[in-house]
Amino acid sequence: MSSKFDFSYKPFNKEKIQAMSEDDLHSGLRKLKRLMREARNTGKDPMPYEVEWCYLDHELQMRHKYNNFSSNRSL
Repeated sequence: MSSKFDFSYKPFNKEKIQAMSEDDLHSGLRKLKRLMREARNTGKDPMPYEVEWCYLDHELQMRHKYNNFSSNRSL
């Protein structure tokens, strides 16, 4: 593992998460998963990345749930 991994990460606020596209959410989840893995491998605390990952994952789940609900209602 490289010891020069960049752990700088600015958390998203609620408005920014809601404004993200689904592609941006998936991209953010992948980045956070990589940050969590690298943090564990270098002995750093992965918890801030895990919390942020949960926020992004929750937003994605709510969108899927809402889209399924609204598509069923239109039938």
